[in-house]
Amino acid sequence: MYIGLFIAQIIGVTLAAIIFISIFSKSRKKGWIILSFLSALLVFQLIQGFNISIAMGTGMVIIDLFVIVAAFLTLKQKKL
Repeated sequence: MYIGLFIAQIIGVTLAAIIFISIFSKSRKKGWIILSFLSALLVFQLIQGFNISIAMGTGMVIIDLFVIVAAFLTLKQKKL
């Protein structure tokens, strides 16, 4: 059960990061709006993950941190 949820988390957060990067690179204002919406969804997912178990929530946090750092480095490399 946990493996499927982790895979879904990886796919969902990665797709969200790709969408954010593409929107932010075109329009910073729209990018910040999307980022605030995605941040709210991320907090909701983390709350649900910690309600399932501490291990699930911790794994989700680790996955999210890796994807967030990768998105930041991608934007930094593009120098936006």
